[in-house]
Amino acid sequence: MSLSEQIDQLTTQLVVDSQISGPPFDALEIATRLGVDVIFDRNQPTRARHKLIGKRSTIFLKPEARLERQQWSIAHELGEIFAGNILNNEGSTHDPGPDRLPIREQIASEIGTRLLLPEPSFSRLSLNSQFDLAIMKSLFSTASYELIARRLVGLQPNLVISMFDQGKLIRRLSINGHVRRDLEDQERLCWQRCHAENAQIRIHGEHILTRCWPVHEPTWKREFLMTEPST
Repeated sequence: MSLSEQIDQLTTQLVVDSQISGPPFDALEIATRLGVDVIFDRNQPTRARHKLIGKRSTIFLKPEARLERQQWSIAHELGEIFAGNILNNEGSTHDPGPDRLPIREQIASEIGTRLLLPEPSFSRLSLNSQFDLAIMKSLFSTASYELIARRLVGLQPNLVISMFDQGKLIRRLSINGHVRRDLEDQERLCWQRCHAENAQIRIHGEHILTRCWPVHEPTWKREFLMTEPST
Protein backbone atom coordinates (compact mmCIF):
# COMPACT_ATOMS: atom_id res chain seq x y z
CA MET A 1 0.00 0.00 0.00
CA SER A 2 1.40 3.41 -0.96
CA LEU A 3 1.97 6.17 1.58
CA SER A 4 -0.92 8.16 0.12
CA GLU A 5 -3.23 5.17 0.39
CA GLN A 6 -2.20 4.60 4.01
CA ILE A 7 -2.89 8.25 4.85
CA ASP A 8 -6.27 8.14 3.12
CA GLN A 9 -7.17 4.95 4.98
CA LEU A 10 -6.13 6.42 8.33
CA THR A 11 -7.86 9.78 7.89
CA THR A 12 -11.03 8.17 6.58
CA GLN A 13 -11.16 6.07 9.75
CA LEU A 14 -10.46 9.10 11.96
CA VAL A 15 -13.32 11.04 10.35
CA VAL A 16 -15.62 8.02 10.72
CA ASP A 17 -14.59 7.67 14.38
CA SER A 18 -15.32 11.36 14.98
CA GLN A 19 -18.84 10.84 13.56
CA ILE A 20 -18.77 14.14 11.67
CA SER A 21 -20.70 14.15 8.43
CA GLY A 22 -19.37 17.22 6.65
CA PRO A 23 -18.50 19.23 4.79
CA PRO A 24 -17.33 21.37 6.37
CA PHE A 25 -15.03 19.41 8.65
CA ASP A 26 -14.18 21.22 11.88
CA ALA A 27 -10.73 20.24 13.18
CA LEU A 28 -11.59 21.38 16.73
CA GLU A 29 -14.67 19.17 16.78
CA ILE A 30 -12.74 16.26 15.27
CA ALA A 31 -10.08 16.60 17.96
CA THR A 32 -12.64 16.71 20.76
CA ARG A 33 -14.49 13.67 19.47
CA LEU A 34 -11.24 11.73 19.12
CA GLY A 35 -10.42 12.40 22.77
CA VAL A 36 -7.76 15.06 22.14
CA ASP A 37 -8.01 18.13 24.37
CA VAL A 38 -7.46 21.57 22.82
CA ILE A 39 -6.36 24.35 25.16
CA PHE A 40 -6.21 27.96 23.95
CA ASP A 41 -3.10 29.70 25.26
CA ARG A 42 -2.29 33.29 24.24
CA ASN A 43 1.24 32.89 25.64
CA GLN A 44 1.95 29.98 23.31
CA PRO A 45 5.22 30.89 21.46
CA THR A 46 4.23 28.97 18.32
CA ARG A 47 0.87 28.52 16.65
CA ALA A 48 0.36 25.10 18.21
CA ARG A 49 2.08 22.21 19.93
CA HIS A 50 0.97 18.95 21.42
CA LYS A 51 2.07 16.92 24.42
CA LEU A 52 0.88 14.04 26.55
CA ILE A 53 -0.65 15.01 29.86
CA GLY A 54 -0.99 11.79 31.74
CA LYS A 55 -2.06 9.45 28.98
CA ARG A 56 -4.15 12.04 27.15
CA SER A 57 -2.99 13.95 24.05
CA THR A 58 -3.40 17.69 24.42
CA ILE A 59 -2.98 20.45 21.83
CA PHE A 60 -1.96 23.89 23.07
CA LEU A 61 -3.21 26.46 20.58
CA LYS A 62 -2.45 30.15 20.15
CA PRO A 63 -5.73 31.92 19.22
CA GLU A 64 -5.83 33.10 15.62
CA ALA A 65 -8.02 35.80 14.12
CA ARG A 66 -8.27 33.87 10.85
CA LEU A 67 -10.42 30.74 11.04
CA GLU A 68 -8.47 28.81 8.41
CA ARG A 69 -5.15 29.26 10.22
CA GLN A 70 -6.62 28.05 13.50
CA GLN A 71 -8.22 25.07 11.80
CA TRP A 72 -4.98 24.18 10.03
CA SER A 73 -2.97 24.43 13.27
CA ILE A 74 -5.28 21.95 15.00
CA ALA A 75 -5.44 19.62 11.98
CA HIS A 76 -1.64 19.61 11.63
CA GLU A 77 -1.12 18.80 15.30
CA LEU A 78 -3.62 15.95 14.96
CA GLY A 79 -1.45 14.82 12.06
CA GLU A 80 1.58 14.88 14.36
CA ILE A 81 -0.29 12.83 16.95
CA PHE A 82 -1.46 10.16 14.50
CA ALA A 83 1.59 10.08 12.18
CA GLY A 84 3.02 7.32 14.35
CA ASN A 85 0.14 5.06 13.30
CA ILE A 86 1.69 5.00 9.84
CA LEU A 87 5.39 5.14 10.76
CA ASN A 88 4.97 2.29 13.23
CA ASN A 89 2.80 0.19 10.94
CA GLU A 90 4.48 -3.19 10.49
CA GLY A 91 3.37 -3.27 6.87
CA SER A 92 4.68 0.20 6.09
CA THR A 93 7.48 0.47 3.53
CA HIS A 94 8.33 3.98 4.71
CA ASP A 95 11.22 3.40 7.08
CA PRO A 96 11.93 6.79 8.65
CA GLY A 97 15.61 5.97 9.29
CA PRO A 98 17.80 9.07 9.82
CA ASP A 99 15.21 11.27 8.08
CA ARG A 100 12.47 10.52 10.59
CA LEU A 101 11.60 14.17 11.31
CA PRO A 102 11.14 15.32 7.68
CA ILE A 103 9.07 12.25 6.83
CA ARG A 104 6.99 12.60 9.98
CA GLU A 105 6.36 16.26 9.13
CA GLN A 106 5.29 15.30 5.60
CA ILE A 107 2.90 12.66 6.91
CA ALA A 108 1.52 15.04 9.56
CA SER A 109 0.82 17.68 6.92
CA GLU A 110 -0.91 15.18 4.65
CA ILE A 111 -3.04 13.87 7.52
CA GLY A 112 -3.97 17.43 8.49
CA THR A 113 -4.93 18.25 4.91
CA ARG A 114 -7.11 15.18 4.55
CA LEU A 115 -8.84 15.75 7.88
CA LEU A 116 -10.09 19.10 6.58
CA LEU A 117 -10.58 17.81 3.01
CA PRO A 118 -11.25 14.08 3.40
CA GLU A 119 -11.99 11.40 0.87
CA PRO A 120 -14.26 10.40 -0.68
CA SER A 121 -16.37 13.53 -0.27
CA PHE A 122 -13.68 15.92 -1.52
CA SER A 123 -13.13 14.08 -4.82
CA ARG A 124 -16.87 13.59 -5.38
CA LEU A 125 -17.75 17.23 -4.75
CA SER A 126 -14.79 18.45 -6.81
CA LEU A 127 -16.10 16.56 -9.82
CA ASN A 128 -19.67 17.70 -9.17
CA SER A 129 -18.57 21.34 -9.04
CA GLN A 130 -16.33 20.95 -12.11
CA PHE A 131 -13.36 21.93 -9.96
CA ASP A 132 -14.85 25.32 -9.14
CA LEU A 133 -12.60 26.76 -6.44
CA ALA A 134 -15.24 29.18 -5.10
CA ILE A 135 -17.85 26.42 -4.74
CA MET A 136 -15.35 24.13 -3.02
CA LYS A 137 -14.39 26.89 -0.60
CA SER A 138 -18.05 27.49 0.25
CA LEU A 139 -18.43 23.77 1.02
CA PHE A 140 -15.13 23.22 2.83
CA SER A 141 -15.08 26.54 4.64
CA THR A 142 -12.61 25.47 7.35
CA ALA A 143 -9.82 25.02 4.77
CA SER A 144 -7.91 27.83 3.08
CA TYR A 145 -8.17 28.55 -0.63
CA GLU A 146 -4.56 27.46 -1.06
CA LEU A 147 -5.09 24.15 0.71
CA ILE A 148 -8.12 23.43 -1.47
CA ALA A 149 -6.19 24.43 -4.61
CA ARG A 150 -3.37 22.05 -3.76
CA ARG A 151 -5.82 19.18 -3.27
CA LEU A 152 -7.59 19.97 -6.55
CA VAL A 153 -4.29 19.82 -8.43
CA GLY A 154 -3.65 16.39 -6.95
CA LEU A 155 -6.87 15.06 -8.45
CA GLN A 156 -6.26 16.10 -12.05
CA PRO A 157 -2.94 15.44 -13.86
CA ASN A 158 -3.50 18.11 -16.53
CA LEU A 159 -4.51 20.86 -14.12
CA VAL A 160 -2.27 23.85 -13.35
CA ILE A 161 -3.14 26.39 -10.66
CA SER A 162 -1.25 29.68 -10.47
CA MET A 163 -1.29 31.87 -7.36
CA PHE A 164 -0.85 35.62 -7.45
CA ASP A 165 -0.23 37.97 -4.54
CA GLN A 166 -0.35 41.73 -4.90
CA GLY A 167 -0.11 41.52 -8.68
CA LYS A 168 2.80 39.05 -8.76
CA LEU A 169 2.90 35.38 -9.72
CA ILE A 170 4.20 33.53 -6.67
CA ARG A 171 3.50 29.87 -7.39
CA ARG A 172 2.51 27.43 -10.16
CA LEU A 173 1.05 24.15 -8.88
CA SER A 174 0.84 20.92 -10.88
CA ILE A 175 0.80 17.25 -9.96
CA ASN A 176 3.46 16.70 -12.61
CA GLY A 177 5.84 18.99 -10.78
CA HIS A 178 7.25 20.43 -13.99
CA VAL A 179 5.31 23.34 -15.40
CA ARG A 180 6.54 26.32 -17.39
CA ARG A 181 6.92 29.46 -15.32
CA ASP A 182 5.84 31.88 -18.03
CA LEU A 183 2.12 32.49 -18.51
CA GLU A 184 0.47 32.01 -21.87
CA ASP A 185 -1.27 35.07 -23.29
CA GLN A 186 -4.73 33.72 -22.43
CA GLU A 187 -3.66 32.97 -18.87
CA ARG A 188 -2.27 36.47 -18.42
CA LEU A 189 -5.41 38.10 -19.84
CA CYS A 190 -7.70 36.00 -17.62
CA TRP A 191 -5.69 36.87 -14.51
CA GLN A 192 -5.40 40.58 -15.36
CA ARG A 193 -9.16 40.89 -15.76
CA CYS A 194 -9.80 39.04 -12.51
CA HIS A 195 -7.31 41.24 -10.67
CA ALA A 196 -8.72 44.48 -12.08
CA GLU A 197 -12.44 43.65 -11.94
CA ASN A 198 -12.48 41.67 -8.66
CA ALA A 199 -14.68 39.12 -10.42
CA GLN A 200 -14.44 35.50 -11.45
CA ILE A 201 -13.29 35.32 -15.08
CA ARG A 202 -13.57 32.38 -17.49
CA ILE A 203 -12.00 32.26 -20.97
CA HIS A 204 -12.56 29.22 -23.17
CA GLY A 205 -9.81 29.27 -25.78
CA GLU A 206 -8.95 26.95 -28.62
CA HIS A 207 -6.39 24.95 -26.65
CA ILE A 208 -6.90 25.79 -22.98
CA LEU A 209 -9.68 26.74 -20.58
CA THR A 210 -8.71 29.34 -17.98
CA ARG A 211 -10.67 30.34 -14.89
CA CYS A 212 -9.59 32.85 -12.29
CA TRP A 213 -11.01 33.57 -8.82
CA PRO A 214 -10.30 36.72 -6.79
CA VAL A 215 -9.65 36.51 -3.04
CA HIS A 216 -9.50 40.22 -2.32
CA GLU A 217 -9.30 41.88 1.06
CA PRO A 218 -9.06 45.61 1.89
CA THR A 219 -5.25 45.52 2.12
CA TRP A 220 -4.37 42.43 0.09
CA LYS A 221 -5.22 41.00 -3.33
CA ARG A 222 -4.76 37.33 -4.15
CA GLU A 223 -5.97 35.45 -7.22
CA PHE A 224 -6.06 31.78 -8.20
CA LEU A 225 -5.82 30.98 -11.89
CA MET A 226 -6.78 27.48 -13.07
CA THR A 227 -5.59 26.22 -16.47
CA GLU A 228 -6.66 22.99 -18.12
CA PRO A 229 -6.85 21.59 -21.67
CA SER A 230 -9.84 22.88 -23.63
CA THR A 231 -12.48 20.32 -24.63
